Amino acid sequence: IIEKGYTIVYNPQSVVYHSHKYSLLQVFRRFFDTGVSLKDLGLSTGNFKEGLEILFKQIRYCLKELGMINFLLFLPYLISYEFMRFAGYLLGQNYKRLPNSLVIKFSHHKYYWDKKISQNSKI
Repeated sequence: IIEKGYTIVYNPQSVVYHSHKYSLLQVFRRFFDTGVSLKDLGLSTGNFKEGLEILFKQIRYCLKELGMINFLLFLPYLISYEFMRFAGYLLGQNYKRLPNSLVIKFSHHKYYWDKKISQNSKI
């Protein structure tokens, strides 16, 4: 946007729709990195209740938008997605307990670990 000459501004009344088309592996890696980042910033959360609230909001939204039959067809993917999200985040929160080789394999941003590992022998 900036390269095209536009300016970025903050407008609290604006509405933005934001989405990604991640594969399940990409979801895992993204949330692994999120878990690592929040842990390193001291902002790690283990609020299982909040996670369940988000899940139930997603289920209600999908039911409303898809209808019961399509929702039931979509449910296996939703369960897989949420499992990958949760597993990635949980492992990211505990990355210091994992071997470097797994940390690098799990992360979406492998270049980050190359630099971090070269600075320390163990992450």
